[in-house]
Amino acid sequence: MNVDRHAITLDIDALLGRPGSVDAAALAHGPTESAAEAGSQLRLQYQPVINLPSGELIALKALPLWEHPVLGTLSPRRFIPPVLAAGRAAELFDVVLQQACRDSAHWIDAGQPGIRIDIDLLPGQFYDDTLAARAGAILAAWPPMPAQICLQISEAILRHDRAAGQLVLQRLKETGVALALSNFGAGAFAIDAIQSMPFARINIGPAFVQDMVALADDAAMAQHIIGAAHDCGMRAGADGIETAIEFELLRNSGCDEVQGPYFFRALAVHEIDKLLPQRASFSELALLPQKPRRSLLLIDDEPNILSALKRLLRPDNYDIQIANSGAAALALLDQCRFDVIVCDQRMPGMSGVEFFGIAKQRCPDSVRMILSGYTELQSVIDAVNEGAIYKFLCKPWEDLQLRGHIAEAFERKEMADDNQRLNQAVHAANQRLMLANRQMEALLAQQQQQILSDEVSLDIVREVLHHVPLPVIGTDDDGLIVFANLAAQALLQGRTLLGGDISQIFSQIAGQGLASAVPAEAARNGDARFVQCGQTTFQIKTHQMGSGSQSRGKLLVFTEMAGIP
Repeated sequence: MNVDRHAITLDIDALLGRPGSVDAAALAHGPTESAAEAGSQLRLQYQPVINLPSGELIALKALPLWEHPVLGTLSPRRFIPPVLAAGRAAELFDVVLQQACRDSAHWIDAGQPGIRIDIDLLPGQFYDDTLAARAGAILAAWPPMPAQICLQISEAILRHDRAAGQLVLQRLKETGVALALSNFGAGAFAIDAIQSMPFARINIGPAFVQDMVALADDAAMAQHIIGAAHDCGMRAGADGIETAIEFELLRNSGCDEVQGPYFFRALAVHEIDKLLPQRASFSELALLPQKPRRSLLLIDDEPNILSALKRLLRPDNYDIQIANSGAAALALLDQCRFDVIVCDQRMPGMSGVEFFGIAKQRCPDSVRMILSGYTELQSVIDAVNEGAIYKFLCKPWEDLQLRGHIAEAFERKEMADDNQRLNQAVHAANQRLMLANRQMEALLAQQQQQILSDEVSLDIVREVLHHVPLPVIGTDDDGLIVFANLAAQALLQGRTLLGGDISQIFSQIAGQGLASAVPAEAARNGDARFVQCGQTTFQIKTHQMGSGSQSRGKLLVFTEMAGIP
């Protein structure tokens, strides 16, 4: 049957599974009220997020799809615009969050806890006044979920109203979810402008990642963003990685986590089920992979020269690529990176020095060498001074000497790589230490606040006890008086109470005929129940402290006994 795809109405009610609006209370029914059970045609796929340098799968990016009964699977690009136009963005968020919670609970039940779920927020969702309340109601039905969910807000969304956005972020933070700034790099925000916002992570956007390969300025900016994020105590991630070159640049820049089709496409839930048990085993994605084969690019417009060089260098087991012009070599640099590049100086269209001026920007870590039969000293000297080339070699060459120079160039490149990896390891260790210090500072601040709160509470309790009309005396474990309220001081006036021994106080009272004779040890242990001071008889109740607090010692409360002579 031929189907006119444009004639079919996109039934948003079928996508969301419920007609009309959905209040927060209706969504707080837990696992029994899942999106699928409500008849929703929306399904989530998940793209794995990889941690660097460990290579561990640490998160899943939720990607909504519409499983349309006639049109098949529709991407968000197809159905989100009509959902936004219909004013039902909030309902879409509810269904996505509910289904993400259900899937996460499924993985927890399968013994795979600790997987963060990243969910993108749309403009129509973020500035909805009910967003935080709705999210909180859904998450309340899934107790483990707030710590598992990370809501991602695009830089472009916050650009519209930063003040309102800050308020929404604070409300979302109170629900317990993590927050991330996504698609960073468009230029609307500087790092210092978001320090006050409660983000745990900054994600560099796919467009910026792609530009890094072609534009050296963007590669330097990526390093700046990642470093600045670390300085602010935030993690740095990158989305949409498609090539090994993009991954290498981000890894060498100290990026913390990455995702994109270079690693994994978006996967269905049953595929994630199979992947999660291996989540700690993606060692090939780690920061310190095994050393690759040495790569060498030879550039010369004379085929016989290229053939001779390949024959000469074949015993050294290099991975050799050749190009017969500067333009062809630049095309190769767009596809892969080379450790060492050897280029002829005189070529039609582009000289070796001109080529290296461009190659320095595209492949800054390579070791570059000029090979020429012409000693154009000035242009070569200029290129050396500008850092475009490492050495100038003359034709005709002496075989052993040329092989030695190229081997030395590889050793120089590998030493630089080792230093870079060491610097990255030191930087990563410093970041972990900085994070630990921040956590320790926060813990100490929390403890200090608790101590201050306890001190205030203690002062209040002391004040209350001082004005209690009943005499109250507190002793330590050794029977020394550490507290006596105003009523106790009035009752036992003329005696030094604080620091005195409670048994000696009772002995003094008994010796002066002010109280019945009570054995000192009996008074100390609370066995004495009554004491007479003047014409008044008091019952002493002894309370051992420590049962409900960390206090130690005893509390003696004098209660006047009416009618007892």
